Amino acid sequence: MSLRFIFSLFSFTIFFVGMAYALYSFWKMRYGRMRARIDKRLAVISSADPMTPLQKNNAAVLSNNAHLNALLLKVRVARYFHDSILKLNWSMRCDQFILLLILLVVIPAYILEKLDAPFLLVISISFIIAFLPIIVMWIKLGQRQAKLERQLPEILDFISRAMQAGHTFIGSLQLASSEAQEPIGSEFQRAFQEINFGRSVQHAMADLSTRINCAEMRYFAVAVFINQEIGGNLSSLIKGVASLTRERLKSKMILHALTSEARASAWILSALPFVVGLAMALIRPEFVSVLWKEPAGRSMVGYGLVLMFFGIGWMQRMAKIRA
Repeated sequence: MSLRFIFSLFSFTIFFVGMAYALYSFWKMRYGRMRARIDKRLAVISSADPMTPLQKNNAAVLSNNAHLNALLLKVRVARYFHDSILKLNWSMRCDQFILLLILLVVIPAYILEKLDAPFLLVISISFIIAFLPIIVMWIKLGQRQAKLERQLPEILDFISRAMQAGHTFIGSLQLASSEAQEPIGSEFQRAFQEINFGRSVQHAMADLSTRINCAEMRYFAVAVFINQEIGGNLSSLIKGVASLTRERLKSKMILHALTSEARASAWILSALPFVVGLAMALIRPEFVSVLWKEPAGRSMVGYGLVLMFFGIGWMQRMAKIRA
């Protein structure tokens, strides 16, 4: 029974820490100061866009059922899942993904309940299992974003050389999108198709900088905006942006290498208390049983988990350096 309680407490703690960190990361990514500044600038740029955000959302198909589709369009998390599935080219709709998450909660909970598992263990394991597809989605999106940032200097150089050879910007964009590798080729191809169907270059570039959400892509979009407004040699401007993007990417890689020891130390220090506590509970359960048998011990565990959560977050922020 003591081992069950330890495992339940360990599972619940991992779930709580992971969920809290995920919610904080999502909140910072969507509502942070930098994101607010970007959204404000893009809103100003796209203020004259004939396609309003409402029309764009209504065009999205999150479910084959009209009523469910209208309901999901009002939920921010559902739209986030829909956009992520489209970026990753997964062969499922948003409602199917949400149904998968619900089943991954219900089925393990039903099985563990039939096995007379503790309630805390049932809830913890069920939500941990249901959270796995979201973690996989985040990992895939991170890998895709890193690949886009690595491919961006090459496609900008291609556009610059094509313009120097005599092609227009739109023609260079088409050539670059057809020759570039995935996933950046499809993103530029989508921008070219939007321009080809009558959308302005500014609005297409604004949407492209939103889909490829990095500072380097915004530099390219701003360069195109400036050229569209006041003219100039766009080819040399894009070449300069490509050079700047390549240097920033090199700086990021150097910083990533320099902070690898700090990040590894943060992960080791974060996992060490849980690993040592689990090992002590398996080897000498009577030695640590006071932590859950006595009220003072349970209070120490609760306060310790809260302090460890803040400590883990602080170490992660110290080990992360913005390029």
